[in-house]
Amino acid sequence: MISGFPIHLVFELSCIKDGAVPRLGQNCHLNEDGNYVKYGTLVCSDCGAAYAINDGILNMLNHVVAG
Repeated sequence: MISGFPIHLVFELSCIKDGAVPRLGQNCHLNEDGNYVKYGTLVCSDCGAAYAINDGILNMLNHVVAG
């Protein structure tokens, strides 16, 4: 069973608004070994769109633009 969203996949993703690479938000809660995100956000490095990770599931359909 997967313990959350795999961190190594973050850099394989692109923001749906502008195609930039997202980064882990400051509020991320990792599992015990630090390889999976259980709760938190991915934030676009260009436009600031934030994508929620809840219980290890990334939701890129609904986003909030920061700023």
